[in-house]
Amino acid sequence: MCCIVLHSLKNATDAADDVSFSTRSVPGYTDVSPPVQYFANDRNVAALVEANPSPNPLEQNKAADSPQMKLVLIYDRKGPLQHVVPVPVGIDIKTVGLYRSGDILVVAMDQATRAGRFIVMDTEGNVKNEFLPFDNDYNTKKNARAMQPLAAVGDAGAFLSMQVVPYGNNLLLFPKMTSHAIVEVNEQGVVHSTQLQLPRGYTLSSFLSASPSSWKIKTFAKAETWKDVNGTSYGTLMDGPVFEFNPSDGSLIRRIDMPKDSTARLVCEHNGDYTALTTDAKTGRLQMLKGYIPR
Repeated sequence: MCCIVLHSLKNATDAADDVSFSTRSVPGYTDVSPPVQYFANDRNVAALVEANPSPNPLEQNKAADSPQMKLVLIYDRKGPLQHVVPVPVGIDIKTVGLYRSGDILVVAMDQATRAGRFIVMDTEGNVKNEFLPFDNDYNTKKNARAMQPLAAVGDAGAFLSMQVVPYGNNLLLFPKMTSHAIVEVNEQGVVHSTQLQLPRGYTLSSFLSASPSSWKIKTFAKAETWKDVNGTSYGTLMDGPVFEFNPSDGSLIRRIDMPKDSTARLVCEHNGDYTALTTDAKTGRLQMLKGYIPR
């Protein structure tokens, strides 16, 4: 894959826009990987990639021995590449987000302690701030494993698939595959956290939509875990319903069940319209399904 494609959903009567963001050519770098993670808001798209610096003819051997660098590529929503931001060496980055100010939030993990590192950088790659989500964060507090059904599967724990969600001028940290609190952060640190009243047996899957009065969140049903003969842990998560929550206190507003036996993947919600992706059984072409759920 040499690019990512943003499919912008509009009103039902308007045509949707597909915009490509190429990672094939990045000035000053070669061997650019496919995007490891990505982020989009109403202004920009960011992609986390790995790449090698372009070799200096006088230092060929040195370039060959250098490990790949992590880069944050920042694009205008219309497609042009605006910034190439190198991630400082030693930061075990897991994903990124962009503030409306233009600063970058780097979500990383301390390999020694498994604690989270939340680093704010500018578009030159300079570190402006670093903060922790809590005194005892997602992976290190006493009930971390109880709130992470698949914690034993990956060393990164809750940071294995952290989703960063734009929320006004701030960002939401959404720890997928857990039942941890959702944390709102700005460039200075934590604004507040919201522990959702998630029914027993469900964990967080993906954030579908956010408004001041409602968060719609897709869930996983209870995980099944097992170990092989070598003691390696594995797990399976089944799709669960969508739950709507009150952002102010995390209280449950309602449960929304998806059609049974559907192979489509629910990806977002906007103004009551739900969008899911699937593939045509004969051609394999990507198909988009839209549906409406009345209140």
